[in-house]
Amino acid sequence: MNAVTFNIPLYFQAVLLESATSSGLRLIVPVICASAAGTATGFLITWTRRLKWLLVWGTIFLCLGTAGLSMMPRGLPHWTYILFIIPSNIGQGMQFLNKILDTKN
Repeated sequence: MNAVTFNIPLYFQAVLLESATSSGLRLIVPVICASAAGTATGFLITWTRRLKWLLVWGTIFLCLGTAGLSMMPRGLPHWTYILFIIPSNIGQGMQFLNKILDTKN
């Protein structure tokens, strides 16, 4: 996931010919989604006392998001590129919290 976070701004700069500032600013919404997913996962784990189903959903989001990023076409409206990035960041947020809880046990 860190490779994706590093390479997405490079994609926007090299392929879509955007400035470094505008390509970096596109990561604000996905990072907020990752934080929100991690927080929501924490609350859901506390509420349900179950960990596995959130780990599975995090993996599904991460895989679907990565597949979507690998098939991202050129020439779409600018806001749609953010929609390609969000699922993998939601999966990342869910996975990070699961890793934290796994190390405590």
